[in-house]
Amino acid sequence: MPKLLQAGIGFALGACAVSAQAVLVPTPLLFALALAVLPLLGAGRAPWMAALCLGWAWCNVASTQQLAEHPDPQYLGVPVLVTGEIRGIPRRDKHATRFDLELAEIRLNRQVQRDPGTIRLRWYSNPPPLRPGDNWSLWVKLRAPRGYHNRWGIDYERHLFVRGIGATGYVLAKPPVAPRRLSWHRSLAGLRKNLADALQAPAGRIPELPAAEIVAALAVGERSAITPLQWRLLRRAGLSHLVAISGLHVSLAALFGFALGRGLWRLSGALKRIVAARTVGLWLSLASAVAYAALAGFPLPTCRALAMIGAFITLALCLYRCHYGNLLGAALLLLSALWPLECASAGFWLSFLAVWLIFRTLELRQSSRTPVADDGIVQAFGRRCSRYLTNLLYIQWALFLGLAPVLLFYFGEISLMAPVANLVAVPIFSFVAVPLVLAGTVLLLSGGSLAWCMLAAGGTVIDWTLALLAPLADSSFAAATLSPGSGVLAALSICAWFLLRLKRRSRAVICGLLACCAGLLMLPERPAKGEFHLVMLDVGQGLAVILRTRHHTLLYDAGPRYGNFSLGQAVVLPYLRGTNIRWLDLAIVSHASADHVGGLPAVRAGISVKRILTSAPAEIVGSDDCNGFPGWYWDGVYFEIMSVTKDGINLSVNDASCVLRVSGRHGSALLTGDLEKRGERALLARYHQGLVADVLQVPHHGSNTSSTTEFLAATSPSLALLSRGSENRYGHPAADVIKRFERAGIKMMDTALTGQLNLASTAQGWMIETWADAGRRFWHR
Repeated sequence: MPKLLQAGIGFALGACAVSAQAVLVPTPLLFALALAVLPLLGAGRAPWMAALCLGWAWCNVASTQQLAEHPDPQYLGVPVLVTGEIRGIPRRDKHATRFDLELAEIRLNRQVQRDPGTIRLRWYSNPPPLRPGDNWSLWVKLRAPRGYHNRWGIDYERHLFVRGIGATGYVLAKPPVAPRRLSWHRSLAGLRKNLADALQAPAGRIPELPAAEIVAALAVGERSAITPLQWRLLRRAGLSHLVAISGLHVSLAALFGFALGRGLWRLSGALKRIVAARTVGLWLSLASAVAYAALAGFPLPTCRALAMIGAFITLALCLYRCHYGNLLGAALLLLSALWPLECASAGFWLSFLAVWLIFRTLELRQSSRTPVADDGIVQAFGRRCSRYLTNLLYIQWALFLGLAPVLLFYFGEISLMAPVANLVAVPIFSFVAVPLVLAGTVLLLSGGSLAWCMLAAGGTVIDWTLALLAPLADSSFAAATLSPGSGVLAALSICAWFLLRLKRRSRAVICGLLACCAGLLMLPERPAKGEFHLVMLDVGQGLAVILRTRHHTLLYDAGPRYGNFSLGQAVVLPYLRGTNIRWLDLAIVSHASADHVGGLPAVRAGISVKRILTSAPAEIVGSDDCNGFPGWYWDGVYFEIMSVTKDGINLSVNDASCVLRVSGRHGSALLTGDLEKRGERALLARYHQGLVADVLQVPHHGSNTSSTTEFLAATSPSLALLSRGSENRYGHPAADVIKRFERAGIKMMDTALTGQLNLASTAQGWMIETWADAGRRFWHR
């Protein structure tokens, strides 16, 4: 392996390591480390080790700088006046327009903070037209970024931190200052928005642009309009990379630019004697790649491709031959230094690994090629076509096997249909759909019906291709999903298989042992007979609790849903997949409030649910009434639904919540949903001392309508679990409720403060672990 590639990989891995830190290392120590390892790098000894240390130090410095660029705490939670420039394309949904504002200053009375970074805002009701590059002065209310703190699922705070967003908020109902004049680079962003709007709403020129969402993604990199159904098809077929402007698309733009420039220059007569057609083609190739990247807004995947293509074209212009390993190493070092925080993303490693696999496969194919006598034009053409198809097959197979470890490690899922789907889709997209879309986009800048004809043709080709591949994506064997433990095991096993192809097979043995150890350590531990695990997920202002016995799993409530964003999809399903839960034996929806039932449809769509119980069976298709449902045993643990509506009492929706009591050999828990005072009194009247539990889910998120002194005395818990949203608008938990728990000597644990709560009833007592114990990182505030 070339030393430059070793250094690039080491630098990127060092930057990755910073993502595992809870705190950042002070800058003076980092400079001392850099001075210590630079001699090793200069001497050429262990370049990957020296680069690893430098990458780690550099990412620490960059992260420290990034943390400093956010609004100061005194500007959060109060109305403030901000002035800044809209960055990127604003996105509109049913409720609001979301946009990023690069701040020039924040004002609060006489206090001013200059250049506090970028914030993400939502403008409700009917905001005026917002264009990229416009300058606005707005009254807003800000808060620190806050995601959902769980072991599995998306880390929203990291997502914002990597993109330089230091606060979120919304625009208040005060008149903004009119936008000021645009400059040239802002006009480019405005052009992107105009094109995206035109592609998705063609102003009556044609009835409807086929596959308009994907056409917009290919033309200007705007993927927000792609529907969940389209994303599912693309993901399960292994085609998601086709709608992200990255290596394939930028390479095609460069290739078309080269062919056009060289072809036209050959017709120039005397000019081609002054400057070679190849040189003009290379310059136009570079210009085409840069123009397409600019049209996409220079996202990171596009910049990665542009860096590699730019390096290749530069070397070609200098007539210098370079091994592809050195080219990749230089690109790795450059991009890791410019965007060190992105080094831990899956896309970063997938893009570089894919390029390396393509080059390596072609190199091996070239070395195994045997010379054949030329028998004529037809035979030569046939051999070329055969060689092209064979190379394509080898490349697809190499990509499938080579990318599998990264896909399994990051996502625990791999598309089994990817080789077949890509064999069909990549040539069609490369040589038909993308050229038509690019040509139509260029012509769209000057107007005319020809542009819409070409865009419509490209959209039609995309529609036909996806319709052709839809049966593959819908098949039950389209994708393989593994738990993270199994995913790591499979990923390292594939790496071991590759190492077996090397001469030093001892490396494969070591890798295999590491795979077994890592896989076994990450496999979830099952409760013993008579014991159970209780996990309260952080779903914000809602509730989702998972109960596990030795061989059974129960979901109590499924979290809320906000428009198209479901906490069942974003939080509950990632946890179930992460802990290798393949189905739910039972789901109980306490009542029909949106913050408890909203995530259920996504859960049912993503995993098998054998039975559903609820207090409102008319609201949930395929569910049964929980009232009067008999108690049952699972693996020595007793489950009982405590019902009060049988007594003919007219209760509110909250008071009718299905209350579940779980009791094992070494502990008990009581889940209450949104139970309020009247429901609590009804339970006390019917069950008396049967309500005693070690662990109590705080009723109704800590509202003052619940948790009466009598109820706490009857349940007599030692621990209370509170699920609520951080800085929620309801003011939960109420101050009086907190005082009641304190007077009763009950310890309260709050998901808004600790994130996901994990409890296990064991013979040694309750084992308690929170997300904050091991999951907090330096970007969490």
